[in-house]
Amino acid sequence: MGDTLSSALALLLPFTLVVYVLRFAFSHAERKQEIQAIVAQKESSDLEERVRVLEQIVTDNSPTLAHEIEGLRTLPDPGLTKGKTG
Repeated sequence: MGDTLSSALALLLPFTLVVYVLRFAFSHAERKQEIQAIVAQKESSDLEERVRVLEQIVTDNSPTLAHEIEGLRTLPDPGLTKGKTG
């Protein structure tokens, strides 16, 4: 009887360990997908806000806005001056 119990435990223990590892792996993958969905939703929300702002700019006919945009065009591009030294 002791041999039967030892044999059963010898089979059950690795099986239990495999089930535990698979359960952990699947829960980790599920959590990773949840986080990716949250990040994608945030990025989508940010893009929607940017589009709203651009729509306002495009449809705004005020002379003040046009003057401000022209003023921005005359500013130096920081990307062009980064690599240059004195």
